[in-house]
Amino acid sequence: MLTTSQEQFWNNLKGPDFYCHQQANEFLAIRGREKRFHQAVDQSLKFMIENFSTIDVCRILHTWLRVYELPIDPHKLTIYDEFHNRFGEFIQVDSNLKNIRPF
Repeated sequence: MLTTSQEQFWNNLKGPDFYCHQQANEFLAIRGREKRFHQAVDQSLKFMIENFSTIDVCRILHTWLRVYELPIDPHKLTIYDEFHNRFGEFIQVDSNLKNIRPF
């Protein structure tokens, strides 16, 4: 039997695609609790920036927003500015969203 940290380690070795869907399912389970939800997203984004390539990070975020329709509010993330500076040029926001700076 693996401990939680060992299980997470092995899951990370499975790659960004596995991580994307695993995290999305965890976010769906807590999406009603806004503060906890955004803290979890924040931690995941930090992990992704440190461990995955630019294309993988953008692809995962795209999947979370489009496929899983996660209600991520960029202004509630502590890593927003760093994320926007590094990846903002690769991500477009729907033109219907006004007054919100894109990721």
